[in-house]
Amino acid sequence: MKKEEYKKLRDKYKSENLRGIFIAESPPKSGKFFYNEKGFINEDLFSAMMKFINEQPKTKREGLSAFKNKGYFLIDSIYEPVNKIKPEREKNRKILGNINGLIADLDKIVNGSRIKVVLIKNSIHQILYGPLTAIGYKVINKEPIPFPSRSQKNINSFLTKLRKLKI
Repeated sequence: MKKEEYKKLRDKYKSENLRGIFIAESPPKSGKFFYNEKGFINEDLFSAMMKFINEQPKTKREGLSAFKNKGYFLIDSIYEPVNKIKPEREKNRKILGNINGLIADLDKIVNGSRIKVVLIKNSIHQILYGPLTAIGYKVINKEPIPFPSRSQKNINSFLTKLRKLKI
């Protein structure tokens, strides 16, 4: 899928009353894109976000609508799947190489307002926290938040850290 196709799926769920933006790594190579309505409600990130907003949707579309209605929006740091790139420094180099694209995307989304931003995944926090805060974005997680993979311990850590942020 091309960047424009990912953004088209994503943008139909952008709230007019944004209260928070989550930045994740990238759409996964598996195709389990957060905003893919044809996906499954048990996908790792989607399922964890539904727990965060206290929703139990029957379909992905229902959950995405609830996420939007609560004022949340999730974007990716890059719209090219990088989750299978090794070594990690190569993946990080690609993400950092797209920082101007990410900033342009964020600028368009927030349109000058001081929306809270949360960086999801340790490496995303490490790469983006400094540059985004340096240009005035209100990144509210000073500490990394782990990606909510299948382990219950990881999901609990993800939810605990998100809830402490009061986003």
